[in-house]
Amino acid sequence: MGQDCDIMVAKHNVSREDQDLFAKRSHDNAEKAWEAGHHQKEVVPVEIEPDFKMIKKDNGIRSDTPIEKLTKLKPAFDKNMEP
Repeated sequence: MGQDCDIMVAKHNVSREDQDLFAKRSHDNAEKAWEAGHHQKEVVPVEIEPDFKMIKKDNGIRSDTPIEKLTKLKPAFDKNMEP
């Protein structure tokens, strides 16, 4: 899927800056949706090794990541999109 995204980005001339802004907005929106209670019925709490800590919330939401940090991330697929 990541390579498909890179193909669409190139085809539609989406800048790295626009991608980073979209990612930031997406994480912010996910956090707001979670806090508003929109996803609790879709997430099942699980215990994770090694300490079997109970995970009750999506731990992939990173709304606290500043945009400046996103702009420094290296691309996962298209190495020509270097920051």
